[in-house]
Amino acid sequence: MIPQAERDNVLLGEVLDELVTIDQRIAGGKDAYFADENLRDAISMRLITLSELLSALSDEFYSKYPDIPAARVRGLRNVLAHAYGKIDFDRLWSIIEEDYPRLAQQLRQIANDRNVR
Repeated sequence: MIPQAERDNVLLGEVLDELVTIDQRIAGGKDAYFADENLRDAISMRLITLSELLSALSDEFYSKYPDIPAARVRGLRNVLAHAYGKIDFDRLWSIIEEDYPRLAQQLRQIANDRNVR
């Protein structure tokens, strides 16, 4: 059995991969986001994947890094996964602009501190 810290590090590496992809998808900005339904769908799916990965991290991880908003991340996943065509894309873009950069920076710093690449 893999020790929990190692498992968390593997998951954190996958999180870093998702962050790179999300960064690429949102690089075109708000106008590109609202002009392209496929892009909105792709970003939504990547955020679901990111949320799933973060939800899989251990309780030990979150007790060590309490500033990570685990409950909010899980909540976003539930909204995106179960909205069934009723996603508020204006609100989602606000989350991408306001909350995502801080979360991504926190996760990258944690990964760096844990020597996860």
